[in-house]
Amino acid sequence: MKGLGNRDLPALVVLSLLRIYSIIQWRLGPKKLPNLCSWIGRLLGPVIDSYHGIPLRKKLHSQLQGTVVKGSLIEVLNLVDDPNHRREDETGFRNDLIEYASMNAEIAELALTSDGQSRESLKTANRISAGVSLFIAILIITMMIIVA
Repeated sequence: MKGLGNRDLPALVVLSLLRIYSIIQWRLGPKKLPNLCSWIGRLLGPVIDSYHGIPLRKKLHSQLQGTVVKGSLIEVLNLVDDPNHRREDETGFRNDLIEYASMNAEIAELALTSDGQSRESLKTANRISAGVSLFIAILIITMMIIVA
């Protein structure tokens, strides 16, 4: 449950309900409750969607259908609230955030660098064109003096 944040309140409610029913099934039986399991299974969308990784979510959705058919709420709980899944998902999400921030920094640096290069190129082009214009003006004045 530590992996769930405030934005996941519906997931937290459904997960709490699943935990209570799992404990009741574990202590009192019966071993199979297919209808109750099916009903809870339909409510577990927010719990699965609380994971960040899309491949993991797809995997859990597909495994959930097979687990629900067995009728064991305990197995369903173990599937959707596995601490290892939460840890791997959180680690992967953190790594993705770091990579995203790194890429954004690189993009910003490239934008500044290319912008700086563009400015420097523009200054150089202006200097060259001023020099060429001056040379042409001197050439024309010299030709006018020679002709006159």
